[in-house]
Amino acid sequence: MTKEEIIKLFEQYCNPFYNDIGFWISLVISLLLGAISIHYSIKSFNEAKAAKEEASKAGNTVKRQSIIIDIMEITKLCQLSFNDDYSSVSTKLNDISAKIKYIFGLYQNEFKATNNELLTKLDNNLISIRSALNTVNPIISPEMSTLQNNVYFTLEPYFADLISNLGELKGVLDNKLINDKN
Repeated sequence: MTKEEIIKLFEQYCNPFYNDIGFWISLVISLLLGAISIHYSIKSFNEAKAAKEEASKAGNTVKRQSIIIDIMEITKLCQLSFNDDYSSVSTKLNDISAKIKYIFGLYQNEFKATNNELLTKLDNNLISIRSALNTVNPIISPEMSTLQNNVYFTLEPYFADLISNLGELKGVLDNKLINDKN
Protein backbone atom coordinates (compact mmCIF):
# COMPACT_ATOMS: atom_id res chain seq x y z
CA MET A 1 0.00 0.00 0.00
CA THR A 2 1.26 3.37 -0.89
CA LYS A 3 1.38 6.43 1.22
CA GLU A 4 -1.40 8.07 -0.81
CA GLU A 5 -3.69 5.11 -0.35
CA ILE A 6 -3.08 5.12 3.38
CA ILE A 7 -3.88 8.84 3.56
CA LYS A 8 -7.03 8.32 1.51
CA LEU A 9 -8.17 5.49 3.84
CA PHE A 10 -7.36 7.60 6.88
CA GLU A 11 -9.44 10.50 5.52
CA GLN A 12 -12.35 8.17 4.88
CA TYR A 13 -12.25 6.84 8.44
CA CYS A 14 -11.77 10.24 9.97
CA ASN A 15 -14.75 11.64 8.13
CA PRO A 16 -17.76 11.61 10.53
CA PHE A 17 -20.42 9.08 9.55
CA TYR A 18 -23.14 11.71 9.62
CA ASN A 19 -21.54 13.52 6.71
CA ASP A 20 -22.41 10.59 4.49
CA ILE A 21 -25.76 10.88 2.64
CA GLY A 22 -26.27 7.11 2.95
CA PHE A 23 -26.43 7.44 6.73
CA TRP A 24 -29.23 10.02 6.51
CA ILE A 25 -31.18 8.01 3.97
CA SER A 26 -31.03 4.86 6.11
CA LEU A 27 -31.90 6.89 9.22
CA VAL A 28 -35.01 8.39 7.60
CA ILE A 29 -36.10 4.99 6.29
CA SER A 30 -35.56 3.40 9.73
CA LEU A 31 -37.54 6.15 11.48
CA LEU A 32 -40.39 5.85 8.99
CA LEU A 33 -40.52 2.08 9.36
CA GLY A 34 -40.38 2.43 13.16
CA ALA A 35 -43.22 4.97 13.18
CA ILE A 36 -45.32 2.80 10.89
CA SER A 37 -44.75 -0.29 13.05
CA ILE A 38 -45.63 1.63 16.23
CA HIS A 39 -48.81 2.93 14.56
CA TYR A 40 -49.91 -0.57 13.56
CA SER A 41 -48.98 -1.98 16.96
CA ILE A 42 -51.18 0.60 18.70
CA LYS A 43 -53.97 0.02 16.18
CA SER A 44 -53.76 -3.78 16.70
CA PHE A 45 -53.78 -3.36 20.48
CA ASN A 46 -56.90 -1.16 20.35
CA GLU A 47 -58.66 -3.59 18.01
CA ALA A 48 -57.79 -6.53 20.27
CA LYS A 49 -59.06 -4.62 23.30
CA ALA A 50 -62.35 -3.83 21.52
CA ALA A 51 -62.67 -7.47 20.41
CA LYS A 52 -62.14 -8.64 24.00
CA GLU A 53 -64.89 -6.32 25.24
CA GLU A 54 -67.27 -7.52 22.52
CA ALA A 55 -66.46 -11.15 23.32
CA SER A 56 -67.16 -10.47 26.99
CA LYS A 57 -70.52 -8.90 26.11
CA ALA A 58 -71.35 -11.83 23.85
CA GLY A 59 -70.45 -14.23 26.65
CA ASN A 60 -72.76 -12.40 29.06
CA THR A 61 -75.53 -12.47 26.46
CA VAL A 62 -75.18 -16.22 25.98
CA LYS A 63 -75.09 -16.72 29.76
CA ARG A 64 -78.27 -14.69 30.23
CA GLN A 65 -80.04 -16.50 27.40
CA SER A 66 -79.04 -19.82 28.94
CA ILE A 67 -80.43 -18.71 32.30
CA ILE A 68 -83.68 -17.56 30.66
CA ILE A 69 -84.04 -21.03 29.14
CA ASP A 70 -83.38 -22.55 32.57
CA ILE A 71 -86.03 -20.30 34.10
CA MET A 72 -88.57 -21.45 31.51
CA GLU A 73 -87.71 -25.09 32.32
CA ILE A 74 -88.08 -24.39 36.04
CA THR A 75 -91.46 -22.78 35.39
CA LYS A 76 -92.59 -25.96 33.61
CA LEU A 77 -91.40 -28.04 36.56
CA CYS A 78 -93.50 -25.87 38.86
CA GLN A 79 -96.71 -27.00 37.21
CA LEU A 80 -98.53 -29.32 39.56
CA SER A 81 -101.23 -31.79 38.61
CA PHE A 82 -104.10 -33.11 40.70
CA ASN A 83 -102.53 -36.57 40.77
CA ASP A 84 -99.16 -35.49 42.19
CA ASP A 85 -98.22 -37.19 45.41
CA TYR A 86 -95.77 -36.21 48.11
CA SER A 87 -92.75 -38.02 46.65
CA SER A 88 -93.19 -36.70 43.09
CA VAL A 89 -93.57 -33.13 44.33
CA SER A 90 -90.60 -33.55 46.65
CA THR A 91 -88.48 -34.73 43.70
CA LYS A 92 -89.71 -31.78 41.62
CA LEU A 93 -88.88 -29.38 44.43
CA ASN A 94 -85.36 -30.79 44.71
CA ASP A 95 -84.81 -30.27 40.97
CA ILE A 96 -86.28 -26.78 41.12
CA SER A 97 -84.16 -25.85 44.15
CA ALA A 98 -80.97 -27.08 42.50
CA LYS A 99 -81.66 -25.12 39.32
CA ILE A 100 -82.54 -21.93 41.19
CA LYS A 101 -79.42 -22.22 43.36
CA TYR A 102 -77.40 -22.68 40.15
CA ILE A 103 -78.83 -19.42 38.83
CA PHE A 104 -77.99 -17.73 42.14
CA GLY A 105 -74.41 -18.92 41.81
CA LEU A 106 -74.04 -17.63 38.26
CA TYR A 107 -75.45 -14.21 39.02
CA GLN A 108 -74.37 -13.86 42.61
CA ASN A 109 -72.12 -10.84 42.08
CA GLU A 110 -74.32 -9.13 39.52
CA PHE A 111 -77.57 -9.54 41.44
CA LYS A 112 -76.29 -8.79 44.92
CA ALA A 113 -76.14 -5.07 44.17
CA THR A 114 -79.31 -4.66 42.11
CA ASN A 115 -81.74 -7.53 42.69
CA ASN A 116 -80.98 -8.87 46.13
CA GLU A 117 -84.65 -8.51 47.07
CA LEU A 118 -85.69 -10.75 44.17
CA LEU A 119 -83.17 -13.40 45.14
CA THR A 120 -84.44 -13.26 48.72
CA LYS A 121 -88.04 -13.72 47.48
CA LEU A 122 -87.06 -16.76 45.45
CA ASP A 123 -85.16 -18.24 48.37
CA ASN A 124 -88.14 -17.62 50.67
CA ASN A 125 -90.43 -19.27 48.08
CA LEU A 126 -88.32 -22.42 48.23
CA ILE A 127 -88.39 -22.42 52.04
CA SER A 128 -92.18 -21.91 52.09
CA ILE A 129 -92.79 -24.70 49.61
CA ARG A 130 -90.58 -27.08 51.58
CA SER A 131 -92.45 -26.21 54.80
CA ALA A 132 -95.84 -26.64 53.15
CA LEU A 133 -94.71 -29.91 51.60
CA ASN A 134 -93.78 -31.20 55.05
CA THR A 135 -97.38 -30.62 56.18
CA VAL A 136 -98.58 -33.19 53.62
CA ASN A 137 -95.79 -35.68 54.29
CA PRO A 138 -97.54 -39.04 54.78
CA ILE A 139 -95.04 -40.07 57.45
CA ILE A 140 -95.31 -36.85 59.48
CA SER A 141 -99.04 -36.28 58.89
CA PRO A 142 -100.71 -39.57 57.90
CA GLU A 143 -104.19 -38.05 58.28
CA MET A 144 -103.39 -35.51 55.54
CA SER A 145 -102.41 -38.20 53.03
CA THR A 146 -105.95 -39.59 52.91
CA LEU A 147 -107.44 -36.36 51.54
CA GLN A 148 -107.92 -36.38 47.78
CA ASN A 149 -105.71 -33.89 45.85
CA ASN A 150 -104.39 -32.60 49.15
CA VAL A 151 -100.83 -32.14 47.85
CA TYR A 152 -102.05 -30.08 44.90
CA PHE A 153 -104.34 -27.79 46.89
CA THR A 154 -101.80 -27.28 49.66
CA LEU A 155 -98.83 -26.46 47.45
CA GLU A 156 -100.31 -24.82 44.35
CA PRO A 157 -100.45 -21.28 45.84
CA TYR A 158 -96.79 -21.51 46.85
CA PHE A 159 -95.74 -22.73 43.43
CA ALA A 160 -97.82 -19.95 41.82
CA ASP A 161 -95.88 -17.39 43.86
CA LEU A 162 -92.59 -19.03 42.84
CA ILE A 163 -93.62 -18.91 39.16
CA SER A 164 -94.47 -15.23 39.56
CA ASN A 165 -91.03 -14.45 41.01
CA LEU A 166 -89.33 -16.52 38.31
CA GLY A 167 -91.24 -14.47 35.73
CA GLU A 168 -89.90 -11.31 37.36
CA LEU A 169 -86.36 -12.70 37.22
CA LYS A 170 -86.83 -13.59 33.54
CA GLY A 171 -88.02 -10.04 32.91
CA VAL A 172 -84.95 -8.60 34.63
CA LEU A 173 -82.66 -10.76 32.49
CA ASP A 174 -84.58 -9.94 29.30
CA ASN A 175 -84.29 -6.26 30.13
CA LYS A 176 -80.50 -6.61 30.62
CA LEU A 177 -80.25 -8.39 27.26
CA ILE A 178 -82.17 -5.62 25.54
CA ASN A 179 -80.17 -2.86 27.22
CA ASP A 180 -76.83 -4.52 26.46
CA LYS A 181 -77.66 -4.67 22.76
CA ASN A 182 -78.34 -0.94 22.59
